Amino acid sequence: MVAQAAIFYWATNMAERSQTNIEYAKRIHIAMNYISENINRDVRLDDIAARAMFSKYHFHRIFQAMLGETVAEFTRRIRLQTAASLLLNEPNTDITTIALTCGFSSSQNFAKAFRKFYKQSPTELRRSPQNNPFFKTLQNSKPGNTYSNQGNDARQPTEYDFDSLIDFQPSKYRSHNMGIQIKEMPTFRVAYVRTYGLSDETCGKAFEQLFKWAGPRGYAEGTLIGLCWDNPDVTPEDKCRFDACIDIPENCKIEGNISEQEILGGKYAVGRYQIPDSSGFAECWGDIFKWLATSGYLPDEKPCYQIMHSSDDESGKSFLFDICIPVKPL
Repeated sequence: MVAQAAIFYWATNMAERSQTNIEYAKRIHIAMNYISENINRDVRLDDIAARAMFSKYHFHRIFQAMLGETVAEFTRRIRLQTAASLLLNEPNTDITTIALTCGFSSSQNFAKAFRKFYKQSPTELRRSPQNNPFFKTLQNSKPGNTYSNQGNDARQPTEYDFDSLIDFQPSKYRSHNMGIQIKEMPTFRVAYVRTYGLSDETCGKAFEQLFKWAGPRGYAEGTLIGLCWDNPDVTPEDKCRFDACIDIPENCKIEGNISEQEILGGKYAVGRYQIPDSSGFAECWGDIFKWLATSGYLPDEKPCYQIMHSSDDESGKSFLFDICIPVKPL
């Protein structure tokens, strides 16, 4: 009976994950198609997210987690691949017309981007297409319908077909993951210092200022939280709002240059990570969004945050922390 129950649980869990993958794949395909259908103009990220029915706050990370490239990288690549196909299939169409058709502001900008990607100019491609690093891909490409990933390995392009997105397995990326769960998180009342920028120095100074206030008042042992209001993938780094927070009791009086707020509770995807240095933060955030694509949940509109824990690393340089992403049922 135990074995049968385990098999039933495994089969049910796999079915739920498969359904989640299908839904995410459908939405990502809608986003990809919308971009491809509008390559002649600049489409707002909010509009793409709305078409795909994803939260605009989290859409960019989901897209990158599933496809391995940002929305901007995907858009630029599709524009260039479409232009390359037009150069070969429409030899009488001038290069400037092709550049404008594919969303480039000028033939100069197009030529510069094209050479960087194809290692030859648009004119050279027309003359000798076999000399570009993606020749096999171009032979069978069609304008507006080329989804091979040429960003990392031109010899083995990855097709973004529906089945590959459904079979998306994030587990292979979890080099630092210590377990991700859906948890009911409490509401935190916190004292905080707001800063702009996500560098070690910027965030460190914010926490230093917070500790100078919290220490003498006996609050230094509270839960440390880094609240992220903006997605650094789509917001300039120096414009990203970051709140260095520490939870405080109800009777605590806030004064001086310290502010207070509530971090709302509810359902969160919570992943615990340990990394040797701060350079690993981005990979961990990417990891949990890969996991989210198979979880049966969508990210909610509330901001994400990190809970910082004391590390047992003797060097004192490693980080042990929880990434907390608000979620809602798919």
